[in-house]
Amino acid sequence: MAHTRRAHPKERPDLKAQALALALAQMVAGLPLAAWGLRHRSGGWLAAGALLLAHGVLGLSYGLTHPRD
Repeated sequence: MAHTRRAHPKERPDLKAQALALALAQMVAGLPLAAWGLRHRSGGWLAAGALLLAHGVLGLSYGLTHPRD
């Protein structure tokens, strides 16, 4: 079986686009979870939604403010 060399992250120009897409997907998934938690007064769903929203916002802001070389 032939072994293929895995590309180094700096050799993958689409890595930033993938990271930004993942951060956006986390925000999109977190918003309805947080709304569900608020509507049903469920702390667990609210915490899960807030965590996804916060992680997505931080990932998106980092990706936009730190350009790749």
